[in-house]
Amino acid sequence: MSIETDLTSMNHLAGLVDTATVDGVPTLLSERDGPVTGGLMFRVGRDDETLASAGITHLVEHLALYPLNMWDLHHNGQTAGNYTLFHATGTPADVVDFLNGVCAVLRNLPLDRLEVEKAVLRTEAAGSNGGGAFEAMGLWRYGVQGPGLSGPAHEGLALLTADDVAAWACTRFTRDNAVLFLTAGALPQGLDLRLPAGRRFPILLPQETLVRKPAWFPGPAGAVVIDGLVARGTAASLFARTAERTLFRVLRQERGLSYTVTCSATARTHERTQITVHADALPEKQDAMVRTVVGTLDALRDGGVQDMDLAAARKLLRQEYDTPHLGAVMLPGVAFDLLVGHPTLHPDEARARLEANTAADVTAIAAAFWDDALAEVPNEGLDWAGFVPAPRFSPAEVIGRAYPRYSDPGTVLLLGDQGVSLRMTEGVHTVRYEDCALMWAYADGGRVLVGRDGFQVVVEPTLHRRLTPEMVAATIDPHVPRAVVRVLPERPADRIPRPARWRKEFRVAPQWRGLGQWAVGWGVCLVTLGVLWTLALIPQRAPADASAALLALFWLFAAVVDLGGAFLLFAGVRRRAL
Repeated sequence: MSIETDLTSMNHLAGLVDTATVDGVPTLLSERDGPVTGGLMFRVGRDDETLASAGITHLVEHLALYPLNMWDLHHNGQTAGNYTLFHATGTPADVVDFLNGVCAVLRNLPLDRLEVEKAVLRTEAAGSNGGGAFEAMGLWRYGVQGPGLSGPAHEGLALLTADDVAAWACTRFTRDNAVLFLTAGALPQGLDLRLPAGRRFPILLPQETLVRKPAWFPGPAGAVVIDGLVARGTAASLFARTAERTLFRVLRQERGLSYTVTCSATARTHERTQITVHADALPEKQDAMVRTVVGTLDALRDGGVQDMDLAAARKLLRQEYDTPHLGAVMLPGVAFDLLVGHPTLHPDEARARLEANTAADVTAIAAAFWDDALAEVPNEGLDWAGFVPAPRFSPAEVIGRAYPRYSDPGTVLLLGDQGVSLRMTEGVHTVRYEDCALMWAYADGGRVLVGRDGFQVVVEPTLHRRLTPEMVAATIDPHVPRAVVRVLPERPADRIPRPARWRKEFRVAPQWRGLGQWAVGWGVCLVTLGVLWTLALIPQRAPADASAALLALFWLFAAVVDLGGAFLLFAGVRRRAL
């Protein structure tokens, strides 16, 4: 889409949002009282990366902000899933200096600071609490791609070179992949947004790893999260508000099960909106909370929308269009819509559609949400509600040579020409070379392969019979793309996994303990009697044959009792790993 087409699509917002062009960058303007806010938004974010390059967008953001040193100006950068935003608030001159500075640095990134900023990002990730209950949702739905990369860790940082970062900036942070917005009535003087030419990158959600839906997976105690993708529009927003209102009323006001109850709607693509439901509870109330949340959502899709909840939701959404300086408030959303090619509704049209949406429209969205749902629950699952467990294992294993594990012959590593598999009692994990998102390669022969679906296989030559580091390198390395390989140094000897050593540990079998103790006790008595009897016969140089035979039988009986008692007492011998 050309810049002219971009700006033409905004004509219906004239008087609310004005348009201009600055150095080829589409620009949105809407005046408000007070300081000016300027934002430069690019259509690139974490979702556009791969596991091997994870963190590259955030790294560019940090490098772009480092040289500015505007401590007296409220400014920052934000790397989200599908956009990156540089913004500042202050006087028009301050905002111009900030925006000009960002563009100047993007044209010539301080790549000599690359390793320093990598360390800063690792520190930031280490100090982050992550996304809490929300963080695993993308991983279970998409694997380690797209929204599945939304966690705080940046696995690809170590692989990134200065050339990689420079190429990412030149192709993604371009004037054709950007939109500027300003809360001003006219363009301030002195703007210099010269950026390289490029193209607009659409949002393409990756293929989901979920075969069947609705699905569930286990999560931490005290919270439930359910998300799903529905058609984007006012009906989706109305459903989100109605569901939040209904869940809040039932969970908190009526039953006192939760404190936090939310239901949000987030634009994922031009056509799809993600609805996310979240509720918390004390551990002793979490089962009741989960059943109430799922039951309430089930009722909504079955036509159970209450008029009072729908009216309250409609009122809240209507109030969003009654905000002072509405055009300025809308600017970030309009900028994002422009980047993804979604038409922005005029507030009057949005109000009209909102009023036209009925309970039946909300019910339809509720049904679509249920059909696409993925739930993170802290209890035994949601099979009772018709949900299926999200897949914990790969659907198939590769054909290859088998290497049993020393300590557990039932666990077998398969190395083939197409990929690697780890066959376990519960199931199999497979990573095909063509789907490998990242491989850690240790100099001592260890390999860790992660597939795009999120499954991983650890290959340790020391743990498997007949497997050597040379065989691992010859079988795996030629097939894995070099771009996803992270070479690591040889590990200290005590860090290389070794087969578990085993010893016999005698454990008394409880069911035989009493009988064994009785037999051993009587055996001791018999031995004592046998010794006394033997001593009594010693003075007789030629004891009678009957006495000798009887003594021999007595000793045989005592031996049987003693040995049998000992066997029963120490039955249940098992092996235990040291």
